[in-house]
Amino acid sequence: MSVLLPNRSTILEIARRQSRLFSIPEIDMDEKKLTAALAWPRLMIKTDQNANIFQVGAALFTGIISEKPLSIGNPHLAFTLLVLMLRRNGVSLDISNQDALKMIKAHMMGKLDEEQIVQFITGQSIPQNLLEAG
Repeated sequence: MSVLLPNRSTILEIARRQSRLFSIPEIDMDEKKLTAALAWPRLMIKTDQNANIFQVGAALFTGIISEKPLSIGNPHLAFTLLVLMLRRNGVSLDISNQDALKMIKAHMMGKLDEEQIVQFITGQSIPQNLLEAG
């Protein structure tokens, strides 16, 4: 499977930009927790030929939220990385800010598991080639 995940420097830059945007003091990145958060999506890409970009994206999203590699702002980072990963792989997520927040909160409260996230983002996605054609 050929899915592009954001690299560490991209993840760190996104965290820094979000920190500035939301006026949060400098964010500390825990490298071990980031490695743990990225482990499952990377393993899926390397070993599971049946995994799709939505499954990898959901694994990235849930990994960042559960491992908490940042001192603050992990849900924002997780959603931003999900959107970036989908875009890099030819898919746009057609979702309102309100629905994005509902998805994040539902997952954090244990009401939305990884498979349900896969179903949700699959249903809210549009291939970029369809957007460019229209």
